[in-house]
Amino acid sequence: MIENDAPLRAVPARGLKENKHPVDAVADGTTEKAGLRAYEYDVAIFDWRMPKANGVEVLRIMRHGGIRTPTLMLTASETQRTASGDCAWAQTTIS
Repeated sequence: MIENDAPLRAVPARGLKENKHPVDAVADGTTEKAGLRAYEYDVAIFDWRMPKANGVEVLRIMRHGGIRTPTLMLTASETQRTASGDCAWAQTTIS
C-alpha cells in the first residue's frame, strides 16, 4: 500500500492486518518501486497523488517491468480516474 497521508495509510493497513492480511505500507512511490519488483503481492493499493512518483507512474513502471499485480488506485478526483486505464479505482472522500 502506498499512501503519502499517514492517517489515510494507517486505517486501511490496520483493517487489513486485523483480518490477518500481511501489509507493507509506505509513504511514496519511489520507496515502494523496489518492493513491487522484489515481492509478489496479491494486490497493490496506492494513491493517485503522491510525492516523487504518482500512482500512474508507479503503475506504468509495474506494467513495463512485467508486474501484473491487480491494482487499486485511490483518488479524491473524479477527472483523474478516467486516465488510470489498467487498474480499478476508488474515489475517496476526505473531510
